[in-house]
Amino acid sequence: MKRVSHDIKSYSYSKLSRRGFTLIEIMVVIGIIAFLMTIAITTYGFVFTTTKEKATKATIKIATELLNQRRDAFHRDIINQDRKAGKGTPEYAINFMGQAGNDIELAKVLGKKDLFRRHFPQRYSESSEISSPGGTHVAATESAEVLYYMLTEGVTFGANTADKDAFKSDQIKDTDGDGRMELVDAWGHPLRFYRWPTRLLRPGGGSIDLTQGAKLLMRAIPADNTKDPDDPVGLTSGLSNFESSYHTPDTYHAPLIVSGGADEELGLYEPNDITNFGHLAQPISGKRDALTDNITNLNMQGGGE
Repeated sequence: MKRVSHDIKSYSYSKLSRRGFTLIEIMVVIGIIAFLMTIAITTYGFVFTTTKEKATKATIKIATELLNQRRDAFHRDIINQDRKAGKGTPEYAINFMGQAGNDIELAKVLGKKDLFRRHFPQRYSESSEISSPGGTHVAATESAEVLYYMLTEGVTFGANTADKDAFKSDQIKDTDGDGRMELVDAWGHPLRFYRWPTRLLRPGGGSIDLTQGAKLLMRAIPADNTKDPDDPVGLTSGLSNFESSYHTPDTYHAPLIVSGGADEELGLYEPNDITNFGHLAQPISGKRDALTDNITNLNMQGGGE
């Protein structure tokens, strides 16, 4: 009897030791592995995107600092010309006296706008310093090429000359192979430059509407946003062709440098698209979501890196 009992125990142990995992157990293990992989992939994607965003902000910050130095120097030059002219017409306004009906103050506004456009161009056609490339040039790279040239080789108005070494090799590229370097984001796509992005605030050219894109791309919008910083009293309001020549009248503006972000969608018409007011940063209808991850010099303020 003892021998039989021993054999039964040995058989039971041997049978249990050879027992494999059940289908349910295998499925549970697979589920746990899949869950952990999902977490790992999501975490990696977040870290990857965050790293790209920080690198893009660094590029935009450099460009913005150089741009602001140049703008400050430009405004000092205007003040010096005004001081030199006394009660007369400053040099930059002389050619606009006729259009202004001999109104010196209006001529000053028009002359300043024209001079600023020529020295802070976003299209090749606006600059007398650099010609448009041929061959493989594409529209999406134009403002990035012109901005890079303007910051590194343009007229400085007495500001410090920006050395090309100010930008690292991964911050500038010739993505279209036209021989002109472009400022690019960390995803390798060209930045866009809008000199007067007034259509962000007035998407239809009429009343102010900050919900279509302005609040996403501009962190600090002044409450008094119906005044042109260059023309606070509205001297240009009555000019019928002012928007087609310069920008939407009676509207706040500040130069805008934009990256389309991780989704690579800009959500704005291109800076050289005059037909659709892209040169004034007109948002594309139905593409508001594309703006949500855009990185700009104006939505980095007060918290951007």
